[in-house]
Amino acid sequence: MGAKWVLLVDDDRDIREAVIDLLQEAGYQATGVADGAAALELLRTNKPSLMLTDFKLEDMDGRELRRRVRDLLGASAPPFALLTGAQPSELEDISGTILLKPFTSEQLLGVVAEHCGV
Repeated sequence: MGAKWVLLVDDDRDIREAVIDLLQEAGYQATGVADGAAALELLRTNKPSLMLTDFKLEDMDGRELRRRVRDLLGASAPPFALLTGAQPSELEDISGTILLKPFTSEQLLGVVAEHCGV
């Protein structure tokens, strides 16, 4: 079986590059894009095993991106994990995996392994 593919959506280039490097070193295929629109375009032809997305993107927030992915892919939508520096009060209505920034490499890889089984 091939490496699991993780799609990272984060508008911070430094975070994107660091997370992609970490994931690739851990044996995952990983792609990073800067915004929700780029992620949706990729999803038209490829489906990742997991989407890691920043909660506050420039073009949409994590809620909106998750909704659009589910509209596009329906039941085959990949699981989401939100990466955020947002205050807990901003996240009260969010369900699913949330990884608060700053997070450790071990925390991130734990979340990815939980969803990808690698």
